[in-house]
Amino acid sequence: MSVKNLVVSPPQLGRISIGMTVQKNDGKRLPQKTDSIRITGNAMVNGDWVDHPIMATSKKDEQGKMRDIPIRILFDAVGSNLQTNYSCFDMKGRQVCVGDGETAKRRAAGVIESIPCPGPDYCEFAKTNRCKLYTRFTVGIDDGSYEANPTAGFTFRSTGWNSAKALAAQLAVFSAACGGKMAGFPAVLKLRGKSTSASMKSIFYYLDLIPKDGLVKAVIATKERRATLEASGLLWDAIEKVVAEGLSASAFAEDGEDGTAIVQEFFADEIDTETGEVKSKVETKVEAVLTEAETEQIKAGLLKAGRDIASLNNWLGRASDAPLATMGIENFIKVKSALGIPVVASAAAVPAVPAAAAA
Repeated sequence: MSVKNLVVSPPQLGRISIGMTVQKNDGKRLPQKTDSIRITGNAMVNGDWVDHPIMATSKKDEQGKMRDIPIRILFDAVGSNLQTNYSCFDMKGRQVCVGDGETAKRRAAGVIESIPCPGPDYCEFAKTNRCKLYTRFTVGIDDGSYEANPTAGFTFRSTGWNSAKALAAQLAVFSAACGGKMAGFPAVLKLRGKSTSASMKSIFYYLDLIPKDGLVKAVIATKERRATLEASGLLWDAIEKVVAEGLSASAFAEDGEDGTAIVQEFFADEIDTETGEVKSKVETKVEAVLTEAETEQIKAGLLKAGRDIASLNNWLGRASDAPLATMGIENFIKVKSALGIPVVASAAAVPAVPAAAAA
């Protein structure tokens, strides 16, 4: 008999990250983003991951920083290499809700529920439990030891959209170029910098994939390797099936094994630099769907204030087209206070929704 709902993932030899944990003057250790790639093992010392021996022998630039890593794609199926989903974590590093934008699995009252997943912009549970895009990408590092253990690798975890989109797009291209058989594809995991209006023009970093020595040479090398495997009698297709079944056994890939470290990594941008704790977040609980009368109250108040539903939703941190009826009782009370409901003698008497709402 085997345990059910247990994810059986490829062995993790270590971690790949863009950042490190630093110690502040008060002794607290907090995650910090950097402009270089770091490869660590699976062990921690004094609250930080220990560098993997590969770090000492890997190529670095003139500043002594690692900007790219030669890697091998482990499996044929994109989903066996890269997993992306919307995830909520508890403070022990366990996933409590995992969705794909259509359906989700959620831990509730000791059971796992299957529920619709509208995505974090349209889900009240997501807003109160810090739901984010979560990416796991596992690769083999091409340091000469890859072929000795071609199904084990190093895992990069990220909550950034740029890494997720770049990796997914390139894997799709590699797979197509190899006719769906890209295991062993030689590539380079490359650090890239980018600035956007959302980042206030400051530079942030993400990981991208490029073929090693060009796409044509990479495809030729991959096909030659596959021919060698087949000639040896190794049943690679059977390995692919076992890996895919293991990963799909449960929606919850992170089981809390790494505990606080996962939480710090996942909430790196929400950790209070003074306390070292995850910042508290004002929760908006959906105690009940607003009645039609309550919804009409809000609409009337907005009309008198010269505001619209989209600006109100933006002020509340909700999707601009989210229905008023789903804002929850706490938000309803907050909005009534801001709009002066129910006493609305004239448009001039209705306080304007704070300017942030119009952004």
